[in-house]
Amino acid sequence: TKGCRQPEGWDADEWGAGIVDAKALLGAPLPDPTSVTEAFEEAAVRRRTPLEKIESVVPSLERDEVLTRLAALFGAGGEELDVALERYADELRYRLTEDAVFRDAFVRADVTKESAGPPPVGTAELRVTLAQDASSRLLEAIVES
Repeated sequence: TKGCRQPEGWDADEWGAGIVDAKALLGAPLPDPTSVTEAFEEAAVRRRTPLEKIESVVPSLERDEVLTRLAALFGAGGEELDVALERYADELRYRLTEDAVFRDAFVRADVTKESAGPPPVGTAELRVTLAQDASSRLLEAIVES
C-alpha cells in the first residue's frame, strides 16, 4: 500500500490500510504490464452482462420476469433492449439497491398478467417511482405511458 500512510497509533484492523497519500500514490512505479495481464483477462471473463447485473439484485425474480419488466420499462425488446441495458444497467442496478420503493415496485410490477400476492404495480407507477431519483438520460430512455 504505497499510496497510504498510517499515523502513529493507527489501528489498521479497525480503520483500514491508512490515509491516502496522493503524492506517494502518483509517484509509485506502475507494475510490469505482463504481471497484470493474466488477472485482467480473468476479470474480463468474469464480467457480468448488463442483464446479470440487474438479476443479481432482484433474486426473487426469474430471468424472464426481469426481462419482461425491463422491456416494458424501456418499451423495447431484443437488440434495442440490449442497447438500452448496456447503457443504463449500472444505474438501474444502483437504483434497485438504493431505492426500496423502486425495488418493491419493480418486483411487484405486473406487466403481462394478474399475479397473486400484493397488488400489482403497473408500468406507469414503476416509471413514476424511478423518476424521483433517476438521471435525466435514463428518464428520457424509458417509455412514457
